[in-house]
Amino acid sequence: MNDNKKFWSKVAWIYEKFTRGGKSADKAYCEMEQSICNCLKADMKVLELAAGPGIMAPKIARYCESLEITDFSPAMLEQAKKRKISGNVKFAVADATNLAYEERSFDAVVIANALHIMPEPAKALKEIKRVLKKDGILIAPTFTRENIKSKLIEHIMEAVGFKTYSRWTHHSYVRFMKGKGFTVVEEKIIKGHNFPISFLVCKTNKFS
Repeated sequence: MNDNKKFWSKVAWIYEKFTRGGKSADKAYCEMEQSICNCLKADMKVLELAAGPGIMAPKIARYCESLEITDFSPAMLEQAKKRKISGNVKFAVADATNLAYEERSFDAVVIANALHIMPEPAKALKEIKRVLKKDGILIAPTFTRENIKSKLIEHIMEAVGFKTYSRWTHHSYVRFMKGKGFTVVEEKIIKGHNFPISFLVCKTNKFS
């Protein structure tokens, strides 16, 4: 599978500066980070998929009972391990489309700014549904494309090796999630980054 793993491993050491650099982008990330934490409860067991270098993990860990921090790139995970993260946390190399966890293991799954860069996001969602408890939540903010500016920036990024597999707008992203058996219980667009962040909180459909 062409999952671009070599690229992500190569940029692991600089990824945070690249994606969160600048006051506007940092403000958008802080809003996304706090919005994620606002959805969590102190007794929750949380799985973070595609955590990258663990940018948000230190704060998320303070809002839940336990946090499993994962990424498919060992290099990204090594960067995450360098952070000072207090609380009940574990690290694991994990492919979001083929998880080793048992069914109904987690109260919440967080996958931030990652579904659009996965070749097979539907497979990841299928696995997320499997490991979520029946009343669990999926918190899945991701970058979307709403204007010409974001499309131009994307072309530049792809020229240096960054690959995007799903070019959703906010509305098409919502439709995609609903089509994969999720009910969207909260949605908003976070602005300020080069790309708008479509922030979605979902639950699994009872009949899916």
